[in-house]
Parts: sequence; C-alpha cells; structure tokens
Amino acid sequence: MLKFKSMWLFLYINIYMKPITDWTDDTQRHRFYNSKAWKDLRTLQLSNEPLCRTCMRNGTYKQAVDVDHIIDIVVDPLLRLEISNLQSLCRNCHSQKTYKSVQSKIEESREKRKIKPVTKWKT
Repeated sequence: MLKFKSMWLFLYINIYMKPITDWTDDTQRHRFYNSKAWKDLRTLQLSNEPLCRTCMRNGTYKQAVDVDHIIDIVVDPLLRLEISNLQSLCRNCHSQKTYKSVQSKIEESREKRKIKPVTKWKT
C-alpha cells in the first residue's frame, strides 16, 4: 500500500478524483487539469515558488506562470498531485521543456520502429 504524505492527498486521489486509466487520452488529461484538486495544488505551488526555477538556476528572475510535473503524469500518474513532483516555470521555460520531451518521445518511437529521419528530399 502506498503511503501518502497527507490525508488531503489521500482523499483526493482515492475519493474525489475519478480514476484515470489512460493519461494519453486528451479528454482524461483535460478532466484532470480542470479538477479542483489540481487547481488548488497549482495555486499552492505558485504561491510557494513564485519565480521560475529554471531561470533562477541560470541567474535570472522571471515570474512563474506555469506549474510543471517534473516526472510526467504519463510516466507516473500517482505523482500527479504530489507537490514534490511540481516546479514553477515561466511560459518560455515550460514550452522549451515540453518541446524537448516531445522530441525525445519522437526519437524513441523512431528508434523502436527503426525509422531514420529524412535529411534530404530526392528531386
């Protein structure tokens, strides 16, 4: 059995949140990101960490507007409401992280199917 850090998290996951089985389904993800549990946790994260974590590592200070799952919810859905799995990011840093993640998944998919990227079109 999983140990939860708080009763609040336990209640939301086991009672208030309907089970989501397919995190790649946009409808399921949309339902999660519109849930009261996510909105409350997102607000808490932005109040605890109002500046972009990535920008601060690079020596700049920008206000965070997005809350990012460090470990994607597709990889581990149990961490979706765990505050230690969240980081506050500015829009630019969040977009860059998402882009890199998508590119990585595309590369993995190509490698599994042994597809080589097209580098030059024949004319």
